[in-house]
Amino acid sequence: MFRDLSKDVFKISNIKDFVDFDSIKAWVSFDFQGIEYRWDIRLDDDWFDVGLIDKINDLVIKSGSQKRFYTFSQDQNLLAVFLDNVVVKKLNALTSCDFK
Repeated sequence: MFRDLSKDVFKISNIKDFVDFDSIKAWVSFDFQGIEYRWDIRLDDDWFDVGLIDKINDLVIKSGSQKRFYTFSQDQNLLAVFLDNVVVKKLNALTSCDFK
């Protein structure tokens, strides 16, 4: 999803994941710009670990992109966009959303 949303700015490959609810362990791994990453993911019932987006944004910043992933959550819904700072401010001004 993040690769597609970024129009391949966050172009990852060799994506693997693991989730074991019984032992409360999860991780995701992938290759980005020739480097393999493996991150542990916090499991909290069926909630998405939004800390993962911060880690992804760190890589996007290092790649030189002016855009970032911004999110807005309402109840159990999470909306994600890939925009630069100027456009996300305009989006927030035009909607009732507060993408951060």
